[in-house]
Amino acid sequence: MSRADVRVAQNAVDAAFAAAGPSRAAPVDGLAPRPVSPAQAELVAVADAYLCAHPADAEVRFAVGQVAFETHQWEAAATQFGAVAFAVPTPEEAPLAARLYLESLNVLASHLEHYECGDEMMTSVPRLLDGLCRAPFTPGREGLCAWLGRISRDIQELKAAQAARAGLGARPTSGRGATNGLERR
Repeated sequence: MSRADVRVAQNAVDAAFAAAGPSRAAPVDGLAPRPVSPAQAELVAVADAYLCAHPADAEVRFAVGQVAFETHQWEAAATQFGAVAFAVPTPEEAPLAARLYLESLNVLASHLEHYECGDEMMTSVPRLLDGLCRAPFTPGREGLCAWLGRISRDIQELKAAQAARAGLGARPTSGRGATNGLERR
């Protein structure tokens, strides 16, 4: 398989969605898996064959992640987007992949009871901050970095609240957690 084969398959998916019109975004039973179109199945098959020989191709991996995300295959989406988001050197698709990776994990943890994905989010957010928001900083990522920073603070507050409920004496030192009565001495 070649990259050209992947592009042909991606173009077929794009054409099929353009022909389908607005119904593309119509929810099918909330977050439940959606049917995979023949064009999407072809793209995934061609891309998977290509990725066997070129596993570091972030653009192709991102395309497979998009199909998984659009069809609510949350675990596959998280896997593909995570691979792109954590790739070194950082590919152009990494910022959007990071958002979609965390969104996929959030769906799995919050709505589909894959609680281990919440733990994965807790360890992934600091890694994403380090990889995408530390020096050398790429301009244009300010919004992403602010969003990741808010998630990181929320995770720290959640950890502090959990520790306080468990009676471990954790004492939040900043943010909302420092003033919400969770302090124990």
